[in-house]
Amino acid sequence: MLYCLQETVNYLPVGVMAVDRGGVVFIYNRKMAELEGLEPELVLGKHITEVFNHNHPAREMLTVLECGQPVMDAYRRYFNDQGREINLIASAYPLKRQDQVVASVVVARMESFLSYLLKKELPWLDQSPENSSTSPNGTSYTLSHFLGTSQSADLVRKQVVKAAPSSCPVLISGEPGTGKEIIAQAIHNLSRFRDEPYMAINCAALPTGLLEELLFGSPSHAEGKSHAGLIKQARRGTLFLDQVDKMGLPVQSRLLRALQEKHFNVNRPVDSPDDKLDCRIISATSCPPDTCIEHGRLRKDLYLQLAGGEVITIPPLRQR
Repeated sequence: MLYCLQETVNYLPVGVMAVDRGGVVFIYNRKMAELEGLEPELVLGKHITEVFNHNHPAREMLTVLECGQPVMDAYRRYFNDQGREINLIASAYPLKRQDQVVASVVVARMESFLSYLLKKELPWLDQSPENSSTSPNGTSYTLSHFLGTSQSADLVRKQVVKAAPSSCPVLISGEPGTGKEIIAQAIHNLSRFRDEPYMAINCAALPTGLLEELLFGSPSHAEGKSHAGLIKQARRGTLFLDQVDKMGLPVQSRLLRALQEKHFNVNRPVDSPDDKLDCRIISATSCPPDTCIEHGRLRKDLYLQLAGGEVITIPPLRQR
């Protein structure tokens, strides 16, 4: 049966490779051999780490086996063992039996980076809000959007997979433009909260008073109206605080108290269910947290709360 399957996929116009739960290659068709420059007999029956080095995008199949989530239409540029430059668009899928991942299959085709950009990255410039690709939970990114084939990029992916199942806070650190929000959304979309809201705010973009009101909400006025803050709107979901070190110290103090007491409205009884802190907090800084603390931009006790689950340091693109 396996022989028949191998012969069948040999007729496909795209490259196909599959590994079992242990990472051993059991499908490798002729088109994939043509794309990679490796004959099937050199690949079939071997563990993926025996065949492909740590920078090879095929290693992503191991991540798919671990997290059970697909990687869709990812552009990958690398050099094979013969030194030939390879440009591929690849999608990796988990194969499941009774909700257990038993294998992973990757489908690849050759495509230039320019063509990929024109199809995948540039069209959003002309999209109106109603035609945007934002999903119902408020996210636009998954782990497949995080680019990089280096060991440091693989480490980030492993940290995301490790952190996702928990409800503990996560702190992300990295230079501007490294993809901190991509990682935050990836964590949300791999978590059990994926169907709940994802809310995000840039703490550097707002004055202290307005930021506090947006986070914690405004109290009821005489006419009885009030405004629910993002902490409440993100209930059972995720709240991403970008550039949290740019948050004013008074707001940092209130956030610290909310995290400690699991309750964000100090003017109402602690047992009020409406004011329970019931969302996951993911925060980010654009410089190392130690530097933020040393320069007085981030309270150390707040840092300890925000970094309670995981600290993920994203390397710059030039190192990925």
